[in-house]
Amino acid sequence: MLKKIPSVLSPELLKALDEAGHGDNIVLLDGNCGSAGFGVPCIRMDGLGIPELLEAILQYLPLDVDCGKPVMVADWGGPRPDVWDSYIDIVNRSEEAGKFKSGLAILPESDFFGKECRRAPFVIATSERALAGNLILRKGVVLP
Repeated sequence: MLKKIPSVLSPELLKALDEAGHGDNIVLLDGNCGSAGFGVPCIRMDGLGIPELLEAILQYLPLDVDCGKPVMVADWGGPRPDVWDSYIDIVNRSEEAGKFKSGLAILPESDFFGKECRRAPFVIATSERALAGNLILRKGVVLP
């Protein structure tokens, strides 16, 4: 066992986050989204919601501050989900906060699922219950 690593981060997820490269998309899927259709490996994080997992991931994953908005959600055509405010609060506490445009990049569903999710090296399936809770993080670099 290692010290200071949140227990919600599994060894499989830590390895995948480490192996992802600069500019890779890290996809967190809500419990309503099927994970099999993306053609990439799926890491299951059953029992966890996205805010709890996002808080832990951002302790270790650098965000891509050069891409404008490195945190993306899908415009699902319904009312703005409350969970998006949780995402913004968590991201605003990250180490990279203030180095990129605050807020979420809200992409058309076709771009989110048809383009951005498919360019990820893996997806993370969660038990998030919020509708339209899916989230993408673009990985940045660790600066000296």
